[in-house]
Formats: sequence, C-alpha cells, structure tokens
Amino acid sequence: MGTEVTFKWLDAFLNGVQFKGKLVAKSGLRVGRGRDFEPMHSDLPLLRLQGGAPYLPGSSLKGVLRSSAEALLRGVAVGAGGTELDAERVACDIFGKGCTELEQTDTDDDKPSSTRAREKRARIEQSTCMVCATFGGKSMASHLKFRDAHALTGKALVTTIRDGVALDRDLGRVAGSAKYDYEVVEPGAVFEFAVDGQNLEEWQIGLMLASLAMLDEGMSRVGGFGSRGLGVVGVQESTVVRRTLAEVLARTSGTPLNPGDEERCIEALHTQVLRCIERT
Repeated sequence: MGTEVTFKWLDAFLNGVQFKGKLVAKSGLRVGRGRDFEPMHSDLPLLRLQGGAPYLPGSSLKGVLRSSAEALLRGVAVGAGGTELDAERVACDIFGKGCTELEQTDTDDDKPSSTRAREKRARIEQSTCMVCATFGGKSMASHLKFRDAHALTGKALVTTIRDGVALDRDLGRVAGSAKYDYEVVEPGAVFEFAVDGQNLEEWQIGLMLASLAMLDEGMSRVGGFGSRGLGVVGVQESTVVRRTLAEVLARTSGTPLNPGDEERCIEALHTQVLRCIERT
C-alpha cells in the first residue's frame, strides 16, 4: 500500500489559484447540442449561447483535462515500475467503483453524526486517488471550478457546415443513404478560458499544468469527432495566479507563477506519484 495522497480540504479558504488563457482552434472544432430535425438547420449543430455565438462549456473542458490527468498519472506510475493497483492509486478505475464511493456500515447508525463525519473524512483521506483529490468524486467536491470558454468575436470566428457519410466497413463505400452534415468552428477561432482553484497543493498545480500541456500538444482533443481530426487546440497566453487569503480580502491580483515555480510544481507532481506507489 502506498502513501496517502496529500491534499487540503475545502472547509476553510487557504489559497486561491486561477489558470487562464486562450484556446486557439488549430483544426475544426465542435461541441454539439445533439441532433436537430429542423429542415433548414444542420443535422448536428453547434452548442451556442442565447445570442448565437458558439462556446465551449466548462464541463467539456473539465472532462478533457480530467481524462488527460488520468492517462498521464497512470503512465507515470507504470513507467516508474508500479503495478496496475499502483496506477489505480493515482487514478482510480473509471469503469469500476470510484475511490471515494464509500459505503456506510450498519454499525455506523449507532454513532453520533460528528463521529461518523470524522470517520468518513479519515476513510476518504486514506483511499482517495490523486485525480479525485483534484477534480472531485462522488464523496468529495472538486478543487477546480471551470468556467465556460467564450469565443472572441472577429474575422477568425467562422462556422461552416461539413458533409459526413456512414461507411460500410466491409465494402469501403457509403452505407446506403446514410448522409448527414455537421457544423464546426473553423481553425483560427479563439476562446478565452479560466479555471478557479481553491486550496491547491503544488502537485495539483503541476497536474493542471501538465494536462494543459497535453492539450496544447494535440495529445488531447476538445469536443466531438476527435478521431476525425477535429478538436486540436493550442493553449496561448496561459498564466497561473496564486492569491492568499490576505490578497483576496484586500482585493489584490495575487502573484503569477514564474517558470521556476512551474518547474517546482511539476516536480512536486512527480514526487507525489512516487510516494503513492512506494511499498510500505
């Protein structure tokens, strides 16, 4: 059994961290809202604001960064000589029972609520993985709050409708009359994003930095049809700002991370993975 994951709880404000920047579409990009059966509309339209501008919901950004974090941490754990169980220690099995899904035993009913709460908290601390400690799970809140990414209006914001067909896998041709179209944001569009973190450890900042790097390098995709070439984005003008309680109360802007700070956070992330898979 490895060492417990180190993280802070959210019952008291200790520090705030904001990640912000711009996502620039390097390929077509689409986050859809489901099939549309209106005759004059695209079969698969984009998700849009009330005013008509496309946007990237915070849930989509959280999903792609969480998936990136899971894959990254499992790879580091296995690459460092860990087993599959060690990999689940840093990122729990998404197809199984989550690490923070704790069951209440029959004997718990006889205990005072304060005692049950302390014991549950202790069990979470002993069992939670690094991903759930950062992005949240069924028994604990996320340390990260994702905002919707809104498009910057201008000449770069262009949407088009592309044709698609379903192919017969055996014959390699169109399967019957299964033609459809879908709407995309064309390359060059820019979306502003922001993620607000609370009570983050240095390794959690490092995890977000590494996940954003995977997105910037094209190893992660935003939105649908990623296997068809869509969803490649670049991360530009990315900054990380930390604020203490005193800075929040004084309404000051906080301190941006410099390259040395970022390197220290990445190193803290690697150290936390090694601590989780070390043998006791």
